[in-house]
Amino acid sequence: MDLHCDTIFLPHQLEGQFSLEKAYNMGGGVQVFACCTAMTDTDSPFETAKNVITRFKNAVAGDDRIEIVYNLKDAEKIAASGKVAAIITLEGCDSLEGKMKNLETFYELGVRGASLTWNGENELASGCGSLGGLKSFGKEVLSFLENN
Repeated sequence: MDLHCDTIFLPHQLEGQFSLEKAYNMGGGVQVFACCTAMTDTDSPFETAKNVITRFKNAVAGDDRIEIVYNLKDAEKIAASGKVAAIITLEGCDSLEGKMKNLETFYELGVRGASLTWNGENELASGCGSLGGLKSFGKEVLSFLENN
């Protein structure tokens, strides 16, 4: 199991920090694919992340070596079958743009994990360089993640 790779950002391919061929040939396993918009120059981190995730899902669709994970049981079953179990996550929740409906959209797209911040402060929490901790929107997001 590898808890982080940025391959999801590479256009129309599954190679980069991660080799699907090598992972599959080694017996599969679980791979977390992180979608981070904190470093991107975009007018809408939400739309950028949504497009990246959709592109990633389209890239893996129909590939018998990899499947998207929607719950723990899926992860165990997929990995045990020798395939790569792909967990889509948000690295920093800047892409939520402060809206719960955006989190719900990402959940519907298959996102099953998130880190609240990347490095800097956002609507959810203080970043690594500041004090302050969790904000009210961060608490709301955690409650949603805990219950879904």
